[in-house]
Amino acid sequence: MTEPAQTPGQVFSRVALASAAIAVGIALVAGAVYWLVAGQDAAVAAAIGAALPGLVIGSLAGLMYATRDASPSVLAAAVLGGFLVLMIVLIAVLWGLGQWEGFPRAPLGVAALVSIVAILTASWVIVGRSRVPYAGPK
Repeated sequence: MTEPAQTPGQVFSRVALASAAIAVGIALVAGAVYWLVAGQDAAVAAAIGAALPGLVIGSLAGLMYATRDASPSVLAAAVLGGFLVLMIVLIAVLWGLGQWEGFPRAPLGVAALVSIVAILTASWVIVGRSRVPYAGPK
């Protein structure tokens, strides 16, 4: 038996929730591992590195969910504007962390890379398995 068709809002909300859950899970695991291996500063860097991709991807999915009933041009404007704001915030955060004397960059990079791959894989699976019709009945 096939699953019933989903609305775009359901898919966007699932992607946002999965992004948040994966980011929190990876932040906890990476933080604990780096705490044991390299100390407190590395654990904080790993937690930040895992949380940043979840914030960016989850926020964009949340924007898509918020504008799900709007016209495609409004949805595109919201996503592109939100992406621009998120990139400015991300650059500011990374610049600020770069000013931190002795900030461990390797744990941040490793945790961010793992988080990005995991979140994008989960998003790909969620969207790929969704049954959203391309055209509605007239």
